Amino acid sequence: MKQDLLIAHITDIHYPLMTAFKLEDIFSKRVTGAFNLFFNRHRRFRSYLLKESLAHIRRLECDYLLVTGDISNLGYLEEFEAVKNDLQASGFSPENTCVVPGNHDVYTKTSFLQENFWKGMGDYSHCSGPEHYPVRTRIDNIEIIGLSSAVPSPPGMAWGKLGRQQLDRLETILSEKSLFRRVIIIHHPPCAGPDSWDDGLIDAADLRAVLWNHKIEVVLHGHEHFDMSSFIDGEMGGRIPVLGTGCAILDNYERPGNGARIRFLRFVDGSFQRTWVAQWSPDTGHFKNVE
Repeated sequence: MKQDLLIAHITDIHYPLMTAFKLEDIFSKRVTGAFNLFFNRHRRFRSYLLKESLAHIRRLECDYLLVTGDISNLGYLEEFEAVKNDLQASGFSPENTCVVPGNHDVYTKTSFLQENFWKGMGDYSHCSGPEHYPVRTRIDNIEIIGLSSAVPSPPGMAWGKLGRQQLDRLETILSEKSLFRRVIIIHHPPCAGPDSWDDGLIDAADLRAVLWNHKIEVVLHGHEHFDMSSFIDGEMGGRIPVLGTGCAILDNYERPGNGARIRFLRFVDGSFQRTWVAQWSPDTGHFKNVE
């Protein structure tokens, strides 16, 4: 068992696969997402940056990779398969990777019912469908608990929801006596601030109510497209760190401080010690630490 563990967190890949859009979806919610993908020149997601990100994580000899949703733009099977291929080609396997879905991964009711995310990501999701959450994976003395807040929403909306059954199962898991330190991963942030009616986690307060009585090392999320750091109440008056990470492969030339990024987390004896973020630098063609 390793005393010192390094875990990488990436999120909101929004893999840009131009050929995925189908004309049959021209009257669906997907047309809005496709328009943003094709014509929003100020915010471009670059597929090559995923390979660069994964290569950087490998160079640092990270022990585990966590990916918190919005793998795709439009919820097509081809998008997930492209990301899975990059993971495999970069040396990441389901044994050292856990991926949970976001709202874009179930972009329409059809993509949700077809279970494209679970079919496309395969064993990287550690389950076979949306009804199997929470999922649990382990690395040495750390238990990763993956939640799914991914539900279809109407055009212009991007909310998430866990549901009572998933929350009850989470409560059961956390109530088990365990020697493992616990890390929660979810797409939508569970904090009180971002739980707005149109794009937040609808039952964020219910999740916080489950977590407050338990020892959690850290909660990791995505969705907001920028780095976030906050706390929620935890066991015996303690505070649980909640960390969000910006987009994994975004080339944002209007806001260079919000470009492609990776969060790293250091654990010692299973206890969360410190975190920092590396951002892609177009000038050098490398990632550099920014915090």
